[in-house]
Amino acid sequence: MDRAKLLQKYREKNEQRVAARSNMNNVNRATEQRTKDRTKKVKQLENDVKRERTKNDDLRLERDSLKRKQHHFKQKISEQSVQLANERASHSETKEALQQAEKHISALQAQLEAQRTELDHMNHIKELHQKQSQRIRDLKQHNQRQKEALWQLKSQPSTFSAHAKKEIAQLNRKIHELHELKDVKHTPGSLVSKLRREMNAHNIDQLFTNGENQLARLAETAEELKKSKHRHVSNASPSSSNPHTHYGHIEKKNGRLFFITLSNEAFQAVSNTDVTDGTPVNATIRNKIAYVNQVLYLNVRKTKKLARKKKTASGRRPRSLGQHIGSFHVLLVGSKRLNRYKARLEEHGLQVTVMNPYEENYHRLLHVHYDLAILLTAHAPHAIYHYFNTASAHVETMKHDNEENIVARVRFFAKQQEWRKDRVRERLFE
Repeated sequence: MDRAKLLQKYREKNEQRVAARSNMNNVNRATEQRTKDRTKKVKQLENDVKRERTKNDDLRLERDSLKRKQHHFKQKISEQSVQLANERASHSETKEALQQAEKHISALQAQLEAQRTELDHMNHIKELHQKQSQRIRDLKQHNQRQKEALWQLKSQPSTFSAHAKKEIAQLNRKIHELHELKDVKHTPGSLVSKLRREMNAHNIDQLFTNGENQLARLAETAEELKKSKHRHVSNASPSSSNPHTHYGHIEKKNGRLFFITLSNEAFQAVSNTDVTDGTPVNATIRNKIAYVNQVLYLNVRKTKKLARKKKTASGRRPRSLGQHIGSFHVLLVGSKRLNRYKARLEEHGLQVTVMNPYEENYHRLLHVHYDLAILLTAHAPHAIYHYFNTASAHVETMKHDNEENIVARVRFFAKQQEWRKDRVRERLFE
C-alpha cells in the first residue's frame, strides 16, 4: 500500500515535472518570441530613429536655408524701406514744390487781375485825359478867337459904341480892383481856397473835433449868417432899403479899406467907425466909393442855441429843404444809408447815382458819368480806389459820413466850381 502510494506520488510528481518542463518550454518559447518581437521592434525603432535623424538633418538643412533666405529677405526689406523713405521724401519735396507753384500761380493770377483792373482804370483815365485835352484845345481855340476879336475891337476904337466903351472901362476897373485884391489875406474866400489846397488824407482828421465835422458847422454858421442877413434886410428901416445900399464885408490891403459886395464887386471904402478885416457891413455906393452905414453884428451863439433846442425837440438837426445847390451829377459809393443820402441831395436839385460795391460789379464805375464822386470809406472796400483818381478835384473821400457832412462837401464843391468859372472869365479879359 505504501509502495503503491509512493509510486502514485512519484508518478504524480513526475507528471508535475513534465508539466513544469512543458510549461518552461512554453515559457521559453514565449520568451524567445517576445525577444524576437522586441528585437524586431528595436530594429524597427533604430530604423525609425535613423529616418528621424535623416529627417532632422534635412530639416536642419532646410532651416539653415530658410535662415539664409530670411536674412536675404531682411536685407531686401531694409533696402526697400530705405528706397521707400527716399521716395516719400522725394514725394514730400515734390508736393511742397507743387504747393509753392500753385501759390505762385495764384499770386500771378491775382497780379494779372490787378494789372487788368489797373489797365482798365488807366484806359478810362486816358479817355478822360483825351476828352479833357480836347476840351482844353477847344477852350484855347475859343480863347484865341476871343483874343483876336478883342484885338480887332481894340484896333478899331472908332466903331465902339458909347455903351461898349463904358462897359469896357467898367471891366478894366474891375480887373484892376481884382488885381489889387488878389493878395488880400484872411478873407473867407482865401481861407476856403487855402483849405482846399492844403486839405489831404493826412490832416483831414483835424477837421473833426469830438467826432463832429467842423466844415459842416461852418456851413451851418454860413447858412445862419445868410438867414440873419435876410432877416436884417427885411426888418431894416425904409432908409436902409435904398437901392444904393449894399451888403458885404470889409477887406484891408496896404492900409486901405475895400468894400466887397455879395456879388464879389470891390469898391474903395470909407468908414467913420472902427472896422476890421472881414467885418460884415452895409454901405452906400456913390461915385464908385462905398460909405459904410452900419456894422452888422450877428449873434451866432444865440443862433446855435436855437438850433440845439430845435434838434433836442425834434430828435435831429433841422435841415434846409429845397435850397438849390446845383444841377450837376454826384456819385455816392458805399453800402449804408445810400437812399437817404440820395433823397437829401435830390432835394437840393442834384442828380445822384448810388453804387454799392458789395452788390454790384466794380466795372460799372468805368461807365458812370459824374461831376463829383464821394467815396464813403467807412463802408466801402479799398479796391474801389483803383477806379478813382483821389488826387482829382472831382473825387472826395469821406470817413465820417452823415447827411450834413455830405451836403456841406457838395456845397463846397459847387462853390469851388463857381470860383473856377470866375477865374476863367478873368483870364479871358487879361
